[in-house]
Amino acid sequence: MSGELVYPAPDRSCSSHSDCAVKDVGSCCGYYPECVSVDFQPDREAVTAWCSETESMSVCGWREISSCTCDAGSCGAGPSGVFWPPADCSHWPVARTAALIVEALVVVAAVATIARPPLRRRVVRCDCHSNLCCLLTTGIAVGALGGIWVHFIPCIWWACDWGPYDGEAVSGGIMFVGGSLIGALGALCVSWPVSSQAALPSRGEAWRNSTAVAERVICIHL
Repeated sequence: MSGELVYPAPDRSCSSHSDCAVKDVGSCCGYYPECVSVDFQPDREAVTAWCSETESMSVCGWREISSCTCDAGSCGAGPSGVFWPPADCSHWPVARTAALIVEALVVVAAVATIARPPLRRRVVRCDCHSNLCCLLTTGIAVGALGGIWVHFIPCIWWACDWGPYDGEAVSGGIMFVGGSLIGALGALCVSWPVSSQAALPSRGEAWRNSTAVAERVICIHL
């Protein structure tokens, strides 16, 4: 029949989690929330008219939706109240990409510092191990930076966008616990006795010492 009403299906199209929102799309029983496109405007009057025209009925009940996700270009209800959400390797928001870039740069800088003795001597100072203020400052600074670094590690498998696929509670716990441990280890490393290392002369000092010894030997022979 040409005059038959068509059910006003909601628009669930999306390209990212932020394109979805919970809205009351209505049903033949009344209120009915669903995850739809954020720009979609539900027409509950059209739904009511369709229910009257077709004499249809709906089950009076609905699922409580706390978040929405975009999967395969369609909005749907996301996990709710999950402490450890499932991994999400299909969505890469700017925050997630930037966090992993920072992670990689820090790893490269740390490896370069450890591998090159001149850089290592500049970073690790030998005159801080007996200074309490220096130890506390170093521990706090290293702990804060280390905590920020380790709390971005879950961005490898989570979206890191405070959405349904981001375990922000777990990341926060990693930041505080990991930062405290890294800070304590940093202060311990700086406080470790380095007298044996400090006694070793640099290349320049060794060259000057050898030159002075050679001059003395020459003078004695002369």
